[in-house]
Amino acid sequence: MNLKTIENDHYYTVEKVLYIIKNYHANQKLINEVVQQSFKSVGVSQYGIQAVMPKADDNTGTVEKQAILTEKAIKRYSKISTDLKYIQDRWYRIEDDTEAMILSLILSGYSMQKVADILNVDRTTVTRKLERIAYNLIEI
Repeated sequence: MNLKTIENDHYYTVEKVLYIIKNYHANQKLINEVVQQSFKSVGVSQYGIQAVMPKADDNTGTVEKQAILTEKAIKRYSKISTDLKYIQDRWYRIEDDTEAMILSLILSGYSMQKVADILNVDRTTVTRKLERIAYNLIEI
């Protein structure tokens, strides 16, 4: 059975899950940055007569620009967040200790070569096990 042809829900293939796993750490950092930016204050306030005067009806204000950028970023990264959650929700399916260690290290940002060095195996073994992990994550 070829691992790359197995599909689940017509979207999460072994290849897609491998991509998510390999980019998990970087994508998690992106999501965290988006969350931090959404709570960031733009530091704009006005006092006195400027606070009550009518403003032009274009989106040129700092607050409006920040709101638009934040909304676009949230939409863009919601897909990434869904993919990360897909992996998190299926972690329990990995029962082999070595596979669990490989998955944990890769998700933490370690390279395939560094994982191989830590486990004292060759990179091909890590790749093969990672494919097996991806298969187990999409398996019903």
